Amino acid sequence: MKMQLDWRSQRGTKTGDNRDYGGVGIRPDGVLCLVLDGATSGPTSGELAGQIACDVIDWYVATADDVRQKP
Repeated sequence: MKMQLDWRSQRGTKTGDNRDYGGVGIRPDGVLCLVLDGATSGPTSGELAGQIACDVIDWYVATADDVRQKP
C-alpha cells in the first residue's frame, strides 16, 4: 500500500503557540489517523495531547485487535 500523508496545522487564537498534535499508525489491515487540539484546557494541555497521540498510535500499531465499533 502506498500513501502520502501531509500535515498542516496553524496556531489558533487561544494560545501563543501551536498545541496541535497528530499521529498516524499503519498496520497491514488499516490506518489510524488522529488529530488532537491541546490548546483549550490549561498550560500543559498541549503536552497531554501529544502524549495521548503517542500512546494511542503505539497501542494501535502493537495490537492486532479490531478497533472498529461493533453493532
